[in-house]
Amino acid sequence: ASFVARGFAGEMDHLVDLIQQAVRHKGFSLVDVFQPCVSFNKVNTYAWYKERVKKLDATHDPTDAQAALRVAMTFGEEIPIGVIWKNTERRPFEEMLPTSGGRSLASAKPDHGALRRVMESYV
Repeated sequence: ASFVARGFAGEMDHLVDLIQQAVRHKGFSLVDVFQPCVSFNKVNTYAWYKERVKKLDATHDPTDAQAALRVAMTFGEEIPIGVIWKNTERRPFEEMLPTSGGRSLASAKPDHGALRRVMESYV
């Protein structure tokens, strides 16, 4: 993933911003969302997370891989939320596939004729 963020359902505006950034990011994005189970988890409750989550400040550089790993591994009395990692230098996977034409596979139309010929070759 060239974009990694962590958010908390109790910080809705912050979480919406993270999701918007992830959608706009060119490449694979991962957003880890803490959403406590109010029915069964009586330990890591909403209040437990609310007390511990801390928004990353401007001193965190999301382009520094080592800093991103340290932040990602932090969990306990303090749980950082925000953009953890962002790599804008690496090309998205679909741009590196010569057959994709620079578009995502989801947007490609299948060649039904070619598929039919392949299937018929197994008969």
